[in-house]
Amino acid sequence: MAGGRSSSSGGNDLNEVVRQLEAVAQQLARNSTGNGDAQRDLFKTVAQSKPPTYQGKPDPIILENWLREIEKLFGAVGCPENSKKAEEFSNLRMDRMSVTEYYTKFIKLSRFAEGSVSTEKEKARKFESGLTTNLQLKLCGQVFETLDEVYGRAAHLYALEEKKKKELAEIEGREKRKEVGQVS
Repeated sequence: MAGGRSSSSGGNDLNEVVRQLEAVAQQLARNSTGNGDAQRDLFKTVAQSKPPTYQGKPDPIILENWLREIEKLFGAVGCPENSKKAEEFSNLRMDRMSVTEYYTKFIKLSRFAEGSVSTEKEKARKFESGLTTNLQLKLCGQVFETLDEVYGRAAHLYALEEKKKKELAEIEGREKRKEVGQVS
């Protein structure tokens, strides 16, 4: 954020903060399982800190200050950075990323969740489960031994999907131009 990011990155930062807040809530739930007093004390501490609220203003300085305060809160509630990254990894989904973007993020975050994906086969299964439903259906019935195998196949299928979308858009564009030409 520092160094002059434009306000257009504010949406991405906000999405990241929402994911981090979800991770904190889940961490709080895990920390308090079976210990009502600890949970009560933890929530009391958070409430007493009067956490700041983000008003949705597109000003990157306001967002940066809010993020800094929320990070302090994460520290206060005992949510270490590795726990937030591990939680982000467990919730990672491809959604609107390309397969390559998803793979890159998967690799980056998997370092923080080595216990849940300690073998190549576990990595392959986890990666596949985060792909879009459309890609999962196309991969259905195949068993992948490594992360790179499932990534390679998914990347190929994704590239074919993108090519098909482009071709359909070109056909649609030609048909619209024909319609416009016939109306004149």
